[in-house]
Parts: sequence; structure tokens; C-alpha cells
Amino acid sequence: MQKTALLDDLTVAELVELYAALYNVRLTRAQVLDLLARFDLTEQRGKLSCHLSGGQ
Repeated sequence: MQKTALLDDLTVAELVELYAALYNVRLTRAQVLDLLARFDLTEQRGKLSCHLSGGQ
């Protein structure tokens, strides 16, 4: 099992929003979905980070 620095209780979409906010960037829902699609993570958007494989 891999240990991660990600917050395990956040979804993939929430993590994208969080990391953007750390850089003072506010993303719209459409922008989040676009980023997830770009990295082939659209289907994972509602999953908690603790449920992702190491390669995701």
C-alpha cells in the first residue's frame, strides 16, 4: 500500500480545486471537468483520493 500526501477524504475534483486555490486560482466547474478530461480522470472525479491506484 502506498502512502500519499493527498488528503484522503477529498474527491479527485475537490483536490483539483484545492490545489488551484493554493495558487490563488479559482476554477469553474467546467474548468475542473476540462482538466480532469485532459488527464483521463473524468470517471474518477467523484472518487476519494484514497481509492485511486498509485498511477492515477
